Amino acid sequence: MNRFDKEAITWDSSDRRVNMAQAAYVESLKYITIDKTTEAVDFGVGTGLFLTKFQPYVKSIIGLDSSQGMLDVFQQKMNDLGIENAKPMLFDAEKDGFAEMKFDLFISSMSFHHVINVESFLKKIYKSLKPGGQICIADLVLEDGSFHSDNASVHHFGFKPEVFIELMQKAGFKNTKTTIFFEIEKKHGNFPVFLAYGEK
Repeated sequence: MNRFDKEAITWDSSDRRVNMAQAAYVESLKYITIDKTTEAVDFGVGTGLFLTKFQPYVKSIIGLDSSQGMLDVFQQKMNDLGIENAKPMLFDAEKDGFAEMKFDLFISSMSFHHVINVESFLKKIYKSLKPGGQICIADLVLEDGSFHSDNASVHHFGFKPEVFIELMQKAGFKNTKTTIFFEIEKKHGNFPVFLAYGEK
């Protein structure tokens, strides 16, 4: 059982995480277009804090995560709310592909710093996006490693936004944009968060 499996039950009790998900959603709306034909994917869905902001406005949305504990809490939340257009999927960014999946929108909040090979994963996403599809990623601006108390599953201490955009462009994305839109406050410091957007 990993850290996320253990923390899944109490994950939503953090105001910081709830506020971060809301801020990332509001910022995303400045870039993306969604409607009831949109088929979406949320990578690193966790308990669904970010996904549930989009769910009412899309046709379907799949929540990907490598933590079964998180997915169990997410599924229970969907069951309790009677939501049928959002589904969980156990997914490892390094090992798994999207097979025949095709989607219009790929979103993610605070998960890419857990991905080992970001460029390779972005290429997988690009391949499975439909023409004109959109990607919207929120993550930490490069920090000194003090954001996490345990860096066991952390492969990047955030990213320089301009470097992340370059990785997206190498993967094929165009009309890329980035902005710093939020700051996570912790006892030992404040940590900026960026949003990166691109299109196929």
